[in-house]
Amino acid sequence: MTASFQSFTGGDWRRAADALPPGGRLTIGVIARNGMPFLLPCLESLPPPDLFGGRLDIVLVDSASTDGTTGAMTDFAFARPDTRVYRLDGQVNAAVARNTVLAHARPGYLMLLDGDMVAAPDFLATAIALIAGGQAGAVVGALKEQRFDAGNNPEGDVIWRHPPEGPVPVSLTGGAILLGPQALEPGLRYDEKQKMCEDWDFALRLSGRHRILRIPVCMALHLTHYYFSPQRQMSYYRDLRPSAVGQLLRKHLAHPARLAAVLNRERGIVAGGGLQGLALLAAAAGSLPLALLALAGLLADSGRAWWRGKLPEWAGTRLAGPWILLYGLVTPGPALLRYAVRRIA
Repeated sequence: MTASFQSFTGGDWRRAADALPPGGRLTIGVIARNGMPFLLPCLESLPPPDLFGGRLDIVLVDSASTDGTTGAMTDFAFARPDTRVYRLDGQVNAAVARNTVLAHARPGYLMLLDGDMVAAPDFLATAIALIAGGQAGAVVGALKEQRFDAGNNPEGDVIWRHPPEGPVPVSLTGGAILLGPQALEPGLRYDEKQKMCEDWDFALRLSGRHRILRIPVCMALHLTHYYFSPQRQMSYYRDLRPSAVGQLLRKHLAHPARLAAVLNRERGIVAGGGLQGLALLAAAAGSLPLALLALAGLLADSGRAWWRGKLPEWAGTRLAGPWILLYGLVTPGPALLRYAVRRIA
């Protein structure tokens, strides 16, 4: 994969440097686990080393990778005095990696990125100015996406994963986010018991203390293998991915607004669960017409998914998803993780 993807995000890093208030610093934290080959364009997209006048820090975290991620990160750091690399070993997840960035970020602004994202300079310039102007404590933006096949060749056109929207306050975000100086509270960390959806949980708690503003500016280009692509779809079931949503719902049961935000994000699972639940309840109550009506709704929905070429996604979200979510809702959470953190560059 040799194509450059910087053109899909655009912008000039000088604007971001100029937006930093006097005396302010910017840290960019990148986490990756077996991130090759998408880590390479991610690192290539980061700001030049001398543009911020010594006010830029880059923190790279390798989350127990077994491919070339460690080497790519250390090679990048050896050429740049503003970069530090940390290696995690043991039982780790994305929450541990993000907390490692938080623990080693200097006071100022912190941009969190995943290692499969190409950074967008214009987003940082706009977002820093908004935080500096007191309009938000943290900022997120739109997200573009380029999917790849099993051979890491681009598959289809670049699409909007999260289309432009706002500016509007939000309580639920993904992994990419710019945190302002006030949002870098010492006690605010990612929940390391949350195997997945740790970014949702963090945003839900952060939004109760600081305003998260979503702006209609692209913050990154996400390079990925589609979750329901042939080479990846079985991991949805193997990892019991919706169970993390169930654990998240249980954790925030006392906060109806947070529950509503999560359920709104998982509308497919909610719709599938509603139709399946209605069919089962109607059958138990002896109402055959109502049960058949609910099943007809599921069948029509599956036909629509088949027509759009999304039948595997429909099966995962509408059929299996509600039951896996319920499993996560009622089963105990995972135990504390054991891991080691060491600086390697």
